[in-house]
Amino acid sequence: MENLSKLQIQLKHLDEKVRDISILFNIANHRYIAAAYQTDSLYNQRELARKEYDEAKELRNQAINALKEEGKFIGSFWDEYNQFKHETDARIKEIRADAESEHQKMKEHYSFANAAHDNQDEKTAIGERKKAKEYQQKRDDLNAKANALVEKIRDKKRETQASIEECKDPSYEEKSQAYQDAQEKFENLDAEYHAAKSERDYYWQEMKSVESSLSSLKNERTKTAQLLQEEETTQRVMALHNAGVEYPERADAKVLVQPDGTTQVYHGGIGYGDGYGHGHTVLDGDGKIIYKREAFKPHGSQNYVKKKIAR
Repeated sequence: MENLSKLQIQLKHLDEKVRDISILFNIANHRYIAAAYQTDSLYNQRELARKEYDEAKELRNQAINALKEEGKFIGSFWDEYNQFKHETDARIKEIRADAESEHQKMKEHYSFANAAHDNQDEKTAIGERKKAKEYQQKRDDLNAKANALVEKIRDKKRETQASIEECKDPSYEEKSQAYQDAQEKFENLDAEYHAAKSERDYYWQEMKSVESSLSSLKNERTKTAQLLQEEETTQRVMALHNAGVEYPERADAKVLVQPDGTTQVYHGGIGYGDGYGHGHTVLDGDGKIIYKREAFKPHGSQNYVKKKIAR
């Protein structure tokens, strides 16, 4: 009986922990869903801006060719800018790739941390989380470096604009401005998209970490519930055996453990173990019979084996 009580208390405690962690998981899940939605939205906006940027660039290039033919060429300034941008973009791409590599390492060590946590190796889990944060910092530093290069491109663009201020041609101005506006819009959205993507990935790791803890708790609860069910079955069989209940009456017999430590066994009734005409056997805390009345037998003091008990 003592083991049964321990299992009942343990199961109740686990139910409370599962409830609390489930709440945390729902919060983390909602955060991730919101961040994922924002990332997808920015991605679609960025791709639309990219298309507009490519179209504006093509129109601008056509205008440059027209200026060349007319002897009013000012595109050489933009050629220099584009060369600088091309080289800098290549460097930005390399840095972004390095940042992505650090990001993957971060994710890997978070996975190691979760695995260590599942194995109840908190020391290793703490170490792996520390490594993950180090890679996260490296990723953020690389992204900051890439953003600084993006700002250099913008500075170069402003210098180019200043250089051609006196060479502007009315027929070129409109398409050039549209190109610059489209380019700026795309670059801004691209930066917002990468920031949102990093936030989404962070919330994903947070959600998976909580999910891992919740899964471990649920598994532990399932095992405890199975042990409790087995213990209850064992206690029932022992009670029926100690009460001397005949096998035909055991299937629907009703067994109740009372707060005072006694076990009440009802058996042999019509339709149910405690149905009309049922027998009644009481066991003390040691499993010994202290009251026994067979089915359809009269009530009375003659049924007490040791001493009368409150009924």
